[in-house]
Amino acid sequence: MKRFIWFGLGIIFLLLIAGSTLYVFARASLAEDVKRVETIVLQEEDVQSVMDVDYYHGKEVVYSAIVQTDQNELERLFVRDEQVVTRISLEETLTEEEAMSLVRGRFQIDDIKSIHAGIENGTPLYQLTFEKDNRLHFYYLDMRDGTFIKRYSMMMD
Repeated sequence: MKRFIWFGLGIIFLLLIAGSTLYVFARASLAEDVKRVETIVLQEEDVQSVMDVDYYHGKEVVYSAIVQTDQNELERLFVRDEQVVTRISLEETLTEEEAMSLVRGRFQIDDIKSIHAGIENGTPLYQLTFEKDNRLHFYYLDMRDGTFIKRYSMMMD
């Protein structure tokens, strides 16, 4: 019986080490992607600094970076396939807080799990994730005016 217990503890220990290793490699890859996106964005003509980088996994992986320009304006640049594909002034968009407030009001919820900026079919959007009625919801709205784009949900157990 003692052998069985020690064997079980050994298996659990090995699984914990394997899981930790996978997590570290996954995070390292994301950190490398963020650095690469920062480098791409800083090569743009009038970009002075990068303030934040986010990722969006829609039909394609798109990274967005909030930057400060030489004119001290804030813009969001979208990067796909190693190049900037769209730029939009933050003055022309809803803030993340405004987008979350809109969704909280529409669904009478308190908590938004995550928000990611992305672009699909040329439209800059926010993807918001939240739980309601034992379902996980993915709600997409136009970044410029909060117009509904699409929504998916799945049952949670």
